[in-house]
Amino acid sequence: MTRLKVVTGGKGKQSTTPAWLDEHGAAEWSRVAGELARRGVLTPDLEGLLATYCSQVALVRACDERLAAEGLMITGGDQTPRPHPLLNTKNKAAATVLQLAKRLGLLNATSKAQAPPARQVDHEDPWA
Repeated sequence: MTRLKVVTGGKGKQSTTPAWLDEHGAAEWSRVAGELARRGVLTPDLEGLLATYCSQVALVRACDERLAAEGLMITGGDQTPRPHPLLNTKNKAAATVLQLAKRLGLLNATSKAQAPPARQVDHEDPWA
C-alpha cells in the first residue's frame, strides 16, 4: 500500500491506497496521489473522487485488454455482427476519467502546454 500525506488544514495524516482498487487502479493512485500530495491539494474530501478516478482508469484498461483479445465486433445470437458491448462501457468510463481528471486538476499542466502561444499585438500598427 502507498502511504500519502493528506493535507488537512495544515495538519497531515497518512492515507493509503484503497484496498479495493485492482493493480492498475492502485498504480494510478500511486502516480496521481503523489502528485496531488506534492502540490498540497490532496485533502480527505478528494480521496473518494481520486479513488473513483483510479477505478475508472483501471476499467478503461481492462476494457482495452479484453477488446484487444476479443475484437471490436462480435456475432450476435442471430449471427449478425455488431459492436462489442464493452465499447460502450469503455467510452462511458473514459468520459468519466476525463471529467474526474478535470475536477482533480490533473489536466491543468497539459492543457496549458497545448494552448497556442499568445498572439503578439503591435499597438503601433492598426492592422496587426
